[in-house]
Amino acid sequence: MGFTGKLVITIIALEFVLLFAMGVVFASNVDFGAWEASAPLFIQAGIVMIILGALIAVVLATMTTREIGRKTGAMEEGWSRSLRIFHSIPAGVVIIDPQNHKIVDANKAALKAFGKSRWRVIGKVCHKFLCPAEEGFCPITDLGQDIDSSERLLVKNWGKTVPVLKTVVPIMLDGKQRLLEIFFDISDRKDLERRLRDAYAQQENLANYDLLTGVLNRRAVSKHAEAELNRAERGGALSLVMLDIDHFKKINDTHGHPAGDEVLKTIARTISNSVRPYDWVGRWGGEEFLVVLPNTSIVEAGDVAERLRKAVGSSKVRLADGRELGFAASFGITSTSLAQGKYPKLEELVKQADDALYRAKDEGRNRVCIHSSEDQFFI
Repeated sequence: MGFTGKLVITIIALEFVLLFAMGVVFASNVDFGAWEASAPLFIQAGIVMIILGALIAVVLATMTTREIGRKTGAMEEGWSRSLRIFHSIPAGVVIIDPQNHKIVDANKAALKAFGKSRWRVIGKVCHKFLCPAEEGFCPITDLGQDIDSSERLLVKNWGKTVPVLKTVVPIMLDGKQRLLEIFFDISDRKDLERRLRDAYAQQENLANYDLLTGVLNRRAVSKHAEAELNRAERGGALSLVMLDIDHFKKINDTHGHPAGDEVLKTIARTISNSVRPYDWVGRWGGEEFLVVLPNTSIVEAGDVAERLRKAVGSSKVRLADGRELGFAASFGITSTSLAQGKYPKLEELVKQADDALYRAKDEGRNRVCIHSSEDQFFI
């Protein structure tokens, strides 16, 4: 009970005590005749009590009015403060009716994010602006979740969407069940993530690919060849093809390094287009390339190498003066299918292919040689 209520009860009690005391006094000291004579005194006392009660009522009414005014003012000030806080929150905030998923209220940040005026938002279904792909579904009302925190899309003007991180929780507001949804734009974060992925991919590209030709560099092709060799040891064969451009120094000296670079790029592209998707092509160094052929016998590798030799021999590079430059390459091949007993290490296989390559050079270039005890080649 408040101060005003306690004061009223106290005053009423005092009035009753006073009246009772006066009645006792007059009843004990005044006879009936005197009582009648004293009647005006009671009337006067009653008038005094009425006046006193009226004064007290006025005082109480004034105090009550002031108290009500003070509390009402405090409530209005609190409500005004709450509204200022609601609209000053930098994140978008919407209040949703869970029964029909319509927006009951939205702060200024939400309206700005939607790109709509208040009257175009209030009363509309929330999926018109948030999570359009989940229209008709709500994790809070449909799955009974206590909180829904996830990345979703926000629909702006003209159907443009932006990524947002949203959190939805159920609340009681003015005695009604509501959903409080808070969201903020994460476009910058997504853009940063994309740039980081691109940078990582670029770094991976620099670490694994030859910048000039676009094929694997020596380290990367060695790594893949090692993995394929380990796989071949569990069953199957692995073959390697090593090739070197014939008279490459003469091409550079005669036509310049730009022409030589074009030759390297053309050969890398020709080889890559002539092998299977699961074969590996890498620049071994200078004008040398290594082709890793999984599940390929030495006979099959010979056919592949011969096909590559013909493809390279038919390729041309257009020079700055308009002339076309032809070129050729020598090939050396080896395979684990040639091994007797234990599988050789990768270094041994690469050396065997390299030895076969230089035998092809010694035999007149533009040919394929197989690593064996005897020189073998295909023209």
